[in-house]
Amino acid sequence: MINLLSNNQQYLLYLIGVMISVGVIKDNELFTPIYIWLTTKVKSKRSLIFLISSISGVLPIPGRVVVSSGVLDTIAPKTGASRQKYGVIGYLSTHHYYLWSPLEKTIIIPMAALGLSYLEIFKITLPLLIISMTWIYTYIFFFTKEDDIVIEIKVQKKKRSILFTVIPLIITIGLMVVGIKPWIVFGILPIYYMVYTKTKISKILGYVNINLIFFVALIIAAANCFSILGVQYINDVRPLLLSHPASIYGAIIASFIAAFMMGSSSKFAGIVVIMVSIFGMEYFLLFFTIEFCAYLISPMHKCVAISKMYFGTSWKQLYSAIVVWCLVMIFYVSLVSAMNGGI
Repeated sequence: MINLLSNNQQYLLYLIGVMISVGVIKDNELFTPIYIWLTTKVKSKRSLIFLISSISGVLPIPGRVVVSSGVLDTIAPKTGASRQKYGVIGYLSTHHYYLWSPLEKTIIIPMAALGLSYLEIFKITLPLLIISMTWIYTYIFFFTKEDDIVIEIKVQKKKRSILFTVIPLIITIGLMVVGIKPWIVFGILPIYYMVYTKTKISKILGYVNINLIFFVALIIAAANCFSILGVQYINDVRPLLLSHPASIYGAIIASFIAAFMMGSSSKFAGIVVIMVSIFGMEYFLLFFTIEFCAYLISPMHKCVAISKMYFGTSWKQLYSAIVVWCLVMIFYVSLVSAMNGGI
C-alpha cells in the first residue's frame, strides 16, 4: 500500500521547484532584460510582438495572459481596431506552452502519473506544437499590419543581465532534455534564483499552491492503482471497451465536457491521465488534443475573459481565431487516429 501511494511522488518536488522558481522570476521581473535585448535585434515589429508575448507568457501563473497583456499594452496602439487584435495575439502566444514547456502542469502531470520522460511527451505533442506555431505566425503576419505597431519597452527598475536571469532557466530545461531527473534540476534552480535575488525563505510558502500539490499527488496515486490492476484490466476489460466504438466516443464527449466546464489546465491534464490509463497510451494524443481544445475555448478559463477585456477584443474576433486553431488540431488527430486504425 505504501508503494502504491508513494511511487512517482518525487515529481511533486519537481512541481514545487517550478512554483518557487516562477514566483521569484515574476516578483523580480527577471525576464525584462530579454525584452530589451530583443528590441535591438529583431527588425520586424510583428515578429517582435510574437516573441515578446511568448516570452512574457512563459511563466505558468494563474491568468498568465495578464503578464503578456501588460507588456503588449506598452506596444499596442491606444485606440482603434488594430488594438483589438492584440487580445488575440496575447492569447495565442501564451497558450502553446501547454504543449511542450516543462514548467507546465499539462506536461508535469502526465510525466508523473504515466512514467513518461520529457522527451517522450514532447515527441507526442510536437505535431500539435507545429500546428499551433504555424497558426499563431499566420494570424500575426496576415491579420496585423506592420504600421500598426509602436514599440515602447518600459525601463527596468533594476538592471540585470540575461546571463544570470534567463540563461539558468534555459540550461535547466536543457539538462532535462538530456535526461537529468526533473526533480533534481528543479530542486537546484529555485535555490539559485532565491540566492541571486536575495529572496527570503519566508516567501517560499506564498509561491507554493498546496491545493495543486494535493491534486497532483492524488492523480499520481490513482495512476499507480491503474498500473497495479493493469494486468487483469488489459486481459479482461480493455478489449471489451475497445471493441465497442460507443465507449471511446462516449469517453471523448464526456472528457471534453468535463474539461470545458472546469477550464483548468491541471484538471484537463488529470482527465487525460485517467482516459489514457483506461484506453492505453496509443490514445494519449487523441485525449490530450480533445481536452486541450476544450480548455482553450472554456468560458471558465480566465485567460479568455482577460484577453477580451484588456484590449476590447470582441468575442467573435477572439473565438474565431481560437476555434480555427482547435479545428486544425482536431482534424490532424482524427486523421492520425483513422490511419492508425483507431476511431
